[in-house]
Amino acid sequence: MVKDALLEIGTEEIPALYLEQIREELAEVAEKIFTEKRIKHKKIYTYATPRRLTLYVEGLAEKQDDLIQEIIGPAVNIAYDSAGRPLPPAIGFAQNYGLPVESLTRKKMEKGEYVCLRIREEGQASEKILPEIFIQIIVSLSFPKTMIWEETKVRFIRPIRHLLALHGNKVIKFSLAGVNSGKHTYGLFPILRKKIEIPTPTRYLPLLRNAYVLVDQKERKEVIKKLATQIAKKTGGEVSFDNLLLDEVTYLVEYPTAVLGKFSSQFLTLPREILITCLVKKQKFFPLLDKEGNLLPYFIGIRNGISEHLEIVQEGYQRVLEARLTDAQFFFDQDRKTSLEEKREKLKSVIFHERLGTLYDKSKRIAELADWLAEKLKIENEKLKIVQRISHLTKADLVTEMVKEYPELQGVIGRIYALADGEEEKAAYGIEEHYWPLTNEDKLPETPESAVVSLVDKLDTLVGDFAIGLIPTGSADPYGLRRQASAILRILKEKNWSIPLTDLINQTWSLLPLSLQTNSEKQTAINNLFEFFRSRLETLLTEEKIRYDEINAVLKVGCNDIPATFARTHALQKIRQLPDFEPLVISFKRAANILDQARKTGFRVEELEMREELLQESAEKELWQKFSQLSGEVKILLEKKDYEETLKKIVFLRTPIDQFFDQVLVMTEDEKLRNNRLGLLKNIVNLYLKIADFSSLVIE
Repeated sequence: MVKDALLEIGTEEIPALYLEQIREELAEVAEKIFTEKRIKHKKIYTYATPRRLTLYVEGLAEKQDDLIQEIIGPAVNIAYDSAGRPLPPAIGFAQNYGLPVESLTRKKMEKGEYVCLRIREEGQASEKILPEIFIQIIVSLSFPKTMIWEETKVRFIRPIRHLLALHGNKVIKFSLAGVNSGKHTYGLFPILRKKIEIPTPTRYLPLLRNAYVLVDQKERKEVIKKLATQIAKKTGGEVSFDNLLLDEVTYLVEYPTAVLGKFSSQFLTLPREILITCLVKKQKFFPLLDKEGNLLPYFIGIRNGISEHLEIVQEGYQRVLEARLTDAQFFFDQDRKTSLEEKREKLKSVIFHERLGTLYDKSKRIAELADWLAEKLKIENEKLKIVQRISHLTKADLVTEMVKEYPELQGVIGRIYALADGEEEKAAYGIEEHYWPLTNEDKLPETPESAVVSLVDKLDTLVGDFAIGLIPTGSADPYGLRRQASAILRILKEKNWSIPLTDLINQTWSLLPLSLQTNSEKQTAINNLFEFFRSRLETLLTEEKIRYDEINAVLKVGCNDIPATFARTHALQKIRQLPDFEPLVISFKRAANILDQARKTGFRVEELEMREELLQESAEKELWQKFSQLSGEVKILLEKKDYEETLKKIVFLRTPIDQFFDQVLVMTEDEKLRNNRLGLLKNIVNLYLKIADFSSLVIE
């Protein structure tokens, strides 16, 4: 008979931003462990609140599935004699497992018939092994940070205060972190701290709902949206539901109650981004909008608790927000007393890094590098002026009072103040966009002018950090260099800028302080940075569902031209579907192997030239003719970077190459013929290598 099982881990308050990830992992870990333990179940549900993590297993089987092990022994022809009587190998094999020789069976396999034992291990009752399973699930969870709070030194994200564990109406007894499991839980903290007995898993959700705890995060989210929408009707406005805030607030409360608050309409003169930051980012309030999408002087806060004394809560919310908005107004007014241009001088007093100079030094490097890149990209004069203005002002907002108070507004404040100063719109928005993308999935700068400054800013940071040895190791990347490298590659790809990566790195290095430019480890640092870019490129290609061997094949022949590297990889992925492609790869590998063997025996393959007058066999003459014809066509296609069409052309070499290997002896004793044929193969292999190293492709 199937029964539901329940595990609740009661804790001190867990940070909201971690809870969704923990809840998802709880489901994955539980599914994996129940499968490994051979206990069937219908469905697994996981829930999370600030003070509890819950696992609900619907329809858990009464016992494990039986385990049938099949063990292969010696071959039948040495296990039995001609009359079928067991010989010592068969007898010994059975005795090793404590079974009579009569229990042996036979099994046919690819290499013949073998003796076989089938051992049946009867499954245990679920209740018997659930204590072990629940403990294993709890200790298998991983967290960004953990705590130790009692003598057994169990690590968890927050101290465990109670454990509820049931299978049907029976308590699953175990002890962990000094806490014994039972059938009790607690209601809303701190209002209802008396024990609540849970008789069966099916009663868990409704009993806690009666104790002012909505365990199901989906239910809490819907309640928040419903309450906020209802209360907003009093103002005639609509709630602006920021999805990230909605998710966070859902995990900040166990029993949501909506509170309508108001602030002085005088603050509506502040830029919208500042108001949103104060309301959403700092206070976790939902703003209200009118029908035109303008902010109203109202907000909705979500309280964790019941609908009592809401006027006191409302007053508290309003008082805190009023103070924050008053500060924001003061910072804004102070900042507006001087222009961004005037603020730029203050960058001289802000250290970027003691070995890389001040923010002012960095802004000068950005401006110089942006000019160089704009020239390489042949950016026209009017756009060049925009690039120069962006790079000139790009860090000036970092010394504003507003950004000091709200660092998340860097760039945004620069754009707002630049527009107020009368700067050109593209330049103003470029100040904001040069920080983009803010995450690996975030959007890229929209205009070429913004993209140029964004790219060189990130390059300066990367090259500078590698120059002073701040290189990411393992999973540690405190300065976000992996994200910045990925952003550079994404910009180069999306904007189709084929500036060689080595040129970008070397030019950036040349602008570093002189003490770093003359570093004896310069070449090592540059090589390390190039490999760092290569690893990020591999990650980006993997995210585009490219096979690992295709990525290896393309990167092995170079990745200096980023748009071309992406194009070559996608072309290889498409052409691989052609029926002649795999035989062609086999032919390439054969040619490459012959050349490798020749190199190992002392031949200077790279120096060998192919002379048409030395061709003797019809197969080698035909291969040379096809190759010669193809080379001219391929050259034109490669200049156009039409790699897909290039590969389609190369595929036509499959038949003449096969005929060449069938009919011609490459390593003949005649030195002139041998060198000529090696030269021919070298030319053909080099043609392939314009796209990828086909020897890295795996033929299944």
